[in-house]
Amino acid sequence: MTVNPFGQPAPYLNGSSYGHARDTGRDLGRDTGYDTARDVGDDSMERIRDLLFGEMRREWDARLQTLETRLQTLEGKVDALRHQARTDREEHLTALSQGIDDLGQHLRRLTRG
Repeated sequence: MTVNPFGQPAPYLNGSSYGHARDTGRDLGRDTGYDTARDVGDDSMERIRDLLFGEMRREWDARLQTLETRLQTLEGKVDALRHQARTDREEHLTALSQGIDDLGQHLRRLTRG
């Protein structure tokens, strides 16, 4: 039988079922102190779960923060490209309209002259 770090026997660690009355010895009229060991073991396991989950949570939070930072950077780049494309398009349209105006003036001079 495996012993937990708090000195109480932990029958559930040797492969027997966890949390059933037949494991505690009460059905035989014996008091094994299983409830105390189970409470201490549960508290210990709960702390271990909290530590493990806390570590995983910190890793997830760090990854999410990294992804959010990358997403914000990409959004900034997309906005800059959108602005640049709009500016380029306006410049091209202005140049095109100026060229059309120049062509119209040149045609008027040819027809008058």
